[in-house]
Amino acid sequence: MQLSTGGAVTDSFEHRLAVLDAGPDACSLTCGTVNFGADVFMNPWGFMTELYARTQQLGVVPEFELFDFGHIASLHRLLAELGPPAGGHVHCDLVMGVPGGMPGDAATLVQAVAALPEDATWSATGIGRSTLPVLLAALAAGGHLRVGMEDTVTYSRGRPVASNAELVQRAAAAAELAQRPALLPAAAREMLGVPDHR
Repeated sequence: MQLSTGGAVTDSFEHRLAVLDAGPDACSLTCGTVNFGADVFMNPWGFMTELYARTQQLGVVPEFELFDFGHIASLHRLLAELGPPAGGHVHCDLVMGVPGGMPGDAATLVQAVAALPEDATWSATGIGRSTLPVLLAALAAGGHLRVGMEDTVTYSRGRPVASNAELVQRAAAAAELAQRPALLPAAAREMLGVPDHR
């Protein structure tokens, strides 16, 4: 169970930190501020370090959300100053195609992956029109996928997404075609360093 600490651009830092009170296995942790279309998604250094330290104290595994190359530099700084995350493994999600962030194309994905911490695993998310190009590039480059209606509301041109399940099914089918089938929950937990609390 992974919860978002991003919330809406209007959510206070206190409300975003309070997500950890629910005791999730994992949470998102965005590594910097980014222009998000006409809005600003605020993630100043002080908030990032407070959130990261709390994840370490509570044993919540962070997924580092990276919207731009400066976020990758901030991730390296965070790890250098505060040490490894809960679970001991660094997993990143490259969020691509946001107006104000890095483009959602294969060339940018390859550059971003090369800049990640050594031994980190990663997934990629394409926003809007970049959904399929990023999905295919991530599979080809050895990464994992994140999909959902948070990131795209159209399945194809002129056709709205019916449900998150529809997006997951498409991603799983593409992964199968790439001979990289979806991990079962136990294997995903092991890869990410998420303990099984059952």
